[in-house]
Amino acid sequence: MTESFPYKKTRNPAADSSLENGEGRGPDSCVTGRVNTSAWALLRLAGPIFLANLSVICSSTLDTVMAGRLSAVDMAGVALGMAVASWISISLSGVLQGIAPVAGFSYGAKKFREVGIELHHALILALIFCVPGVIGTAAADFWCTFAELDADAAVVAQNYLWASAFALPPILLARCFISVNAAVNHPQAAMIITAVMLALKVPLNEIFMKGWGAIPAMGGAGAAVSTAILSWGALVAYWLYWKTAPDFAAMRPTRRPKIALSNFESLLRIGFPIGVAGFFEMTSFTMMTILLARLGESVISGHQIVANLVYLYYVLPLAIGLAGTVLVSQCLGAKQPQQARNLSLRVLKVAGLCALLLGTVSILFREEIANLYSNDPQVVGWAVAIIGYAAIYHFFDAMQVAGNCLLRGYQITFLPMVVHALMTCCGGLGVGYILAYQGIAFIKPLGLQGFWIGSCVGLALAAFFIVPFAVRTANVQAHRSRWDLRIQKPHRRRLASTTAMRGSLRFLKIRRLMDCLLQNWKSKE
Repeated sequence: MTESFPYKKTRNPAADSSLENGEGRGPDSCVTGRVNTSAWALLRLAGPIFLANLSVICSSTLDTVMAGRLSAVDMAGVALGMAVASWISISLSGVLQGIAPVAGFSYGAKKFREVGIELHHALILALIFCVPGVIGTAAADFWCTFAELDADAAVVAQNYLWASAFALPPILLARCFISVNAAVNHPQAAMIITAVMLALKVPLNEIFMKGWGAIPAMGGAGAAVSTAILSWGALVAYWLYWKTAPDFAAMRPTRRPKIALSNFESLLRIGFPIGVAGFFEMTSFTMMTILLARLGESVISGHQIVANLVYLYYVLPLAIGLAGTVLVSQCLGAKQPQQARNLSLRVLKVAGLCALLLGTVSILFREEIANLYSNDPQVVGWAVAIIGYAAIYHFFDAMQVAGNCLLRGYQITFLPMVVHALMTCCGGLGVGYILAYQGIAFIKPLGLQGFWIGSCVGLALAAFFIVPFAVRTANVQAHRSRWDLRIQKPHRRRLASTTAMRGSLRFLKIRRLMDCLLQNWKSKE
């Protein structure tokens, strides 16, 4: 393709005059042309998203590693606190991700002012979600009692959760800016801001975990305090970037937008199923962590190492999938469903290949990877025992997340929600609990391995359903465009170059004639 990403540049004066309505000339003076869905365009968009999410995951990895170096008690407390805090924040952030396909569609349709209005409504929605999120995260006593955590580890978990509750509002608000930036092809800001946060994470963790001057040593809970401070700073940076960057000038409303229920309806219609799907997936992991806490500190610590590794691997297919969401929504907004179909197939292939490579590396170097996290032989042994299951888990996870993200671009989110509910909780967690504690027939209770086997089964079933559905959706949308009666005459002559197309076009003409006759008959009546 010769076209630039996402539209060819032009100097159409009429487009300049349409800025008042939020249409026509937008960021980078992009007005006309086709959305670039080449592999290079996909990777160019996915790269900054990957690095930004990698920085976030590396931040959690640093918390786990530094807590593990302190003691097994600190690591156990951080494991529970991180599981609960991530569960709540990811579930609520998932709902807010509904703005990405909505904003991407508006951007592809060149309705740039609508992007700013949609961001405004997403921020209001984020503020509303902060109330139940903070209350749920701060209920530290409930989570520690439910997990039956030891007294020393419970103290660490409680302090960690209280600090995480303070960090939740900026995390949710920043998610809105991050999603919009990616939807309009500007994910570099998130990459830079998260990289700065990661660079500051280690010194701040050292200060709050071990103490410095008047700051007391907080142990593993100090990691959550540093996260809260950095999250508020990142929110300020995202807000300033949105307010001052010239690329967003066409998107910023000239006056405060009116609150419209229709905007909330579109965001919730797409975002709520995403949040619920993330809720169920995180529920399975969180409940797994809580149930494994009863097996001892070494077991849960080994599980936390592998869980963190899975989170780390998850970043790559997620970035590819989110880039797919943006480009698919832009293609649909620009009325290019065939481009969206080609991109969808490319996203699935790239995600699957990357998952196979990462899984192979993790199996070959499982002992070396486990030793990076902990020097406790028991903890390392448990981690090594389940890394193979994690590789299988990651492959199916990569395929289902890529399929899910593509369906988000087509604004189809309800069915993936149902699949996640059934496969991750009922299939994954249910089967895992039976294999871990009860066994099946001649299979004895497997403990930690049982939970991971159940998780692999649940995600495999989800992938086998979602991936074919995503491919079918892309094919159907592209197929419909071929038979659109509004196809221009030059394109019709090109399509009619084959016998099959000639027959199809004759059928369309007959159908159109029948519709006209039917309308005339009704008018005579």
